[in-house]
Order: sequence, then structure tokens, then C-alpha cells
Amino acid sequence: MASVNLADIAIPAWLNRVTHDQLNIASQTPAHAERWKYTKAQKVLDLIEGATEQPSISGLEQNGVSIGTTIDPDLAALLYDDNAPEAYIAACLANEVLYIDIQESLASPINLSHGTSTVPVVIRLAANVAAELFEDCQANEDAIHLLWIQMGPASSLVHSRQSFETAASHWQFLHTLQERMSTYTLHNHTLGAHLRRQDLHVTLNGEGAKFELKSAAFVRSKDHLDQQLTVQHTAPRTTSRQLLNNIAADKASVTCNGRIHIHPNAPQSDADLSNRNLALGKSATVNTKPELEIYTDDVKCSHGATVGQLADDAIFYFTSRGIAPDLAQQILSKGFLLENVAGPNKDYASHALSQALMDSLTGAAS
Repeated sequence: MASVNLADIAIPAWLNRVTHDQLNIASQTPAHAERWKYTKAQKVLDLIEGATEQPSISGLEQNGVSIGTTIDPDLAALLYDDNAPEAYIAACLANEVLYIDIQESLASPINLSHGTSTVPVVIRLAANVAAELFEDCQANEDAIHLLWIQMGPASSLVHSRQSFETAASHWQFLHTLQERMSTYTLHNHTLGAHLRRQDLHVTLNGEGAKFELKSAAFVRSKDHLDQQLTVQHTAPRTTSRQLLNNIAADKASVTCNGRIHIHPNAPQSDADLSNRNLALGKSATVNTKPELEIYTDDVKCSHGATVGQLADDAIFYFTSRGIAPDLAQQILSKGFLLENVAGPNKDYASHALSQALMDSLTGAAS
């Protein structure tokens, strides 16, 4: 972040709760430098200063949904995150912020599609509201997509995100703040890209809040995927589950850093993080770093990560039954990848991921 002159950034009046000094401090911490160890930060900073447009949205005609280009000042604090000052800077530099307020449960999903760099989007669910959000990254050019979600008490959101464009550099930032007894489910399906950076920050801010992530990713040869996950348990009896399966083709680069932070006032929290990685070739690069940071007793937490290749005995099992080694590799790889594909767009995501995987494996074989 050193290349950005924070003093030159005009913080909008409705975001004036954060000072330039705070931004400077947050952007220069060792933790922040660690988060950008595997992705060139300058590329993202260049994207931040580019032009943005409104995303394509449908489903807003339903009762209880309103839309605007400014947000309630009470939500301004939602946009600032000590772990992601670059996202806050992007919000300051944007010409507008798209605000979607959902006051009633929805019969149909909200569809959010990004065809280029889009303005920051803020979605708020009122108490006891249930909704679905389908998000699609279709940008075939360098782009940024920033989304903040605030969930009221006892609200529920199922979020299905697909990112299958590969020929550009994309930065995707998502921050969710959950209040008491809310439930947020994220199905993340993605391919790698020339550069793909996914930042996910979830704050379980109310007692009994629940978060579940299932993610499946395939990264082709010479492509890049960097996933940075932070889940903050700040209230008692909160629950989080994160399951991520990634496949890296030969010469691909995959990173998954996940941190679970249990705060002192969050006893009886229950958190689990699992990142499994399959490397299809000796030159694949996989970086994984699950972390637990616990400041209270009476919690149930676990985390784990694996990096490996297809087992020889599994390949042998198939070949002993007349299946060619190349086909055996395809079957086993596809099974591993699709294990974490779920949600309302499961069929679409399964087809896209399977096709990319098969194209890569058959191309490598030929």
C-alpha cells in the first residue's frame, strides 16, 4: 500500500468515521503485509483507481426491496475493516455506492452480475428476512468487485457466487456482518485467472450467528488464485464451518490463508476450517495456512490443511479394472473437486468446473 498517497484520498462525508492515520496504520502492519505475500498488491491498487460501473441486477422488483446510490450513515462503519484498508480506499474513490435494502423475505433470488469493474455494493437484510443472492463474475477484463452485507437478527441469506472468467485480473472482496441468530451460507465456485484474489471477511457479531462456506476451485496451468479468509467470532455461541477444495494444475499457483479469531466475549463458539488441495503435477505451487486465534475458554475449534497428489493405489485400483490411467486421473480429480459444489447453482457450477478440469487434463495428456 506504500504506493498510495492516503493523504490525497478524499473520504466522503458519510464515511468520515475513519481518519487517514487509521488507514496508514492498518496498511502498514506485518499482518497486512502477510496477506499480500502471494499476490502483487500494486496490481490491485491499479484496479482500485480505475473506472467503475453499476453491476447488472435483477430481482429488485419484489416487495420489500429498495435500492439507492448512498447508504445510511449508520452503516458507514460496516465499510471499514482493519484487515482490508484497500477495500475502504476503493469505497472512498468510487463515484457512488449501490445500496440494496431488503425488508421482506423474497420469493425469488437477487441476481448480481459483474461485467466489468463495478461500484461497491452494500446489501442489508432486515430482521427475520430470508433471501437468496446469485452473484456472477463475467468480466473478461481486469476488474474489482466489492460487496458488503449486513444481516439483521434471525435473518437468513444463501449466497451462490460463480467466477469462471479466466483471461484477466480480478479482485473480489466480500465482508459480511451478522447479528443475533442470523445464518449466512456461501457457495463459492471459481476458476483461477491471470490473477484472481478473493478476500472474505465474516464477523459473527450476534449471539447464535452461523456461517457456512463451501468452496470449490480449479486453477489451470500458469493461472493464479489467492484466497484470504478471516472469520471473527465476537459473540457467544456462534458457529462457523469452512470447507475449501482446490485443485492446482501443473505450473498453477494456489493460496488459501484462513484465520479464525475467537474474541474474549465469545465463549461456546464452535469453528472449523478445512482446506484440501490436490496438485496435478510436480510444478504446481500450493500455499495453505490455517490459523486459530483464541482468547476465551469453553470453545470448540479445529482447523486443518492437506496438500497432496492422487494416490498411486487409487490409480492402480481403476487400472486393475480396465480403466486407462488418464481416465482414472480425470474421474478421481473430478470427484475431489465436485465434493464441495453445492447450492442453488450446483448444476451450472458443476458443468463449468468439470469442463475446465477435463479440458486441462486432456490437453496435458495430448
